[in-house]
Amino acid sequence: QTIGTKLFLFNLELRHPFIDQFKLAFPIPIDIRNIRGVTFIDAGMTLRDTIKDAIWENGRLKDLKVGIGAGIRFYISYFQLRFDWAWPLSELAREDQKRRLAFYFSIGSDF
Repeated sequence: QTIGTKLFLFNLELRHPFIDQFKLAFPIPIDIRNIRGVTFIDAGMTLRDTIKDAIWENGRLKDLKVGIGAGIRFYISYFQLRFDWAWPLSELAREDQKRRLAFYFSIGSDF
């Protein structure tokens, strides 16, 4: 958690077809269509005083938090189900969390 007066967020996402149709007859009939894949990179930071002091410390990135990931999106009825896997790349994640893989599940539409 960081505190600052300004906020910077960045998201780059590539969506691509994954599976067109998945049909299961046993034990219950399920027909799931349009399973889509996604790969992404997210970055963000808060700025306190000056940009130079907030980003760099001894030639290394300091406050910039970056993560990469991949996921699957598909609809069941009117609900979009999203499963994502993400890896933190920032300096904080390397020291405190040892780059742990995170799993996310959510229901809803994209922005």
